[in-house]
Amino acid sequence: MEDRDSPVGRKDMDKETGGAQTPPESSPPEKKRSAFTAKIVLLWYKARVLLRNYWVVAKEWLLSRNMGKGDRWAFVVCLLIALSVWLYVMSTDDTSYEHTLSYVVVDLEGMEMLSQAEMSVISGFDNVVSITLRGKRADIGGLTAEEVNAYVDLSEIVDTGRHSLPVKVDLPGYSTLVSIEPSHVSVNIDTNGVKDVEVRVKMDYVTDASYIVGDFVPNHNTVIVTGPQSVLDKIEYAAVSFSPGVITTSLNLSGTLKFYDEYDRIVDNPYLKCNVSTVNVSVTVTMRKNVTLTVTFESGISSNYHVEIKPAEITLLGDPKILGEIDEISVYTISISEGSVGVPILRHISSLDNLPEGVVWENAHEGINISIERLY
Repeated sequence: MEDRDSPVGRKDMDKETGGAQTPPESSPPEKKRSAFTAKIVLLWYKARVLLRNYWVVAKEWLLSRNMGKGDRWAFVVCLLIALSVWLYVMSTDDTSYEHTLSYVVVDLEGMEMLSQAEMSVISGFDNVVSITLRGKRADIGGLTAEEVNAYVDLSEIVDTGRHSLPVKVDLPGYSTLVSIEPSHVSVNIDTNGVKDVEVRVKMDYVTDASYIVGDFVPNHNTVIVTGPQSVLDKIEYAAVSFSPGVITTSLNLSGTLKFYDEYDRIVDNPYLKCNVSTVNVSVTVTMRKNVTLTVTFESGISSNYHVEIKPAEITLLGDPKILGEIDEISVYTISISEGSVGVPILRHISSLDNLPEGVVWENAHEGINISIERLY
């Protein structure tokens, strides 16, 4: 039986159909498509034609009696690899690939000219746009929003108020710009001003009742702030904030200033400038501690004396590190010859010379009364 695919078989088929030839497959009807869709359709038709040509060659070769089973499998694998490489090259080498970058930050250029005109930006420094580029996939497919520079030019602004400015883009040399959305952004301009602002300290802490936390003292009581006048008008004070947790000793801290309005809300604007960037704050912490009072015997023998001390303890104030090492303190030294048997002697102490530096005796005006009686 003759193969219908052979030349004879095809000739008989032509006779059966009256010699009519099958018309070639017509091209797809022209439709309005996007560039990406048109590219996919074109690749599809090219791939179909290529596959048809490969199939004719492959069929004749695969049906050949001289080809073994292993050769046929190797041929199929090579054919698939070649087709994959061709599709990849066609997709990456084509320059009609489009790539959209979202949330591209719009920079403000020309601030120097604006400052020279005694003007500043109130709002519009946080605008973002979406940018669509066209080029080769290999060139622009991996671009991120941070790699594209979008900006507006402020240098031609001559008056205050709200301005709508066109967004410009510095494009990579291997791409073309398709669109920017939105194409214009709004920037609000105000006159520059100067203001003296009070500095306050905000401290979030806890401490034990035995500690006395002093005042928080900044190294600057006021600062000078420049910027948009309407923003300066909202500023009530500047403050530096700390959260040291549990305070048990004196501190020296450093922090960055923030600006607040009369309702304690932060006033934030990137074009506010301050003559001081950081503020140092010191705080003195004092410990209050009750210590036991004792006397010292010159002979080293205390058994032949009866001693009464009133009060039995006093309160000391000082550095927690120093007071932490003090549990009792001697307030009087009894000499060997001092006192007579059965005749008590009285001593009144109104000051203590043996206290460590920085430690003070609270309520020293009340004094200490000592009664010393020799027993034998």
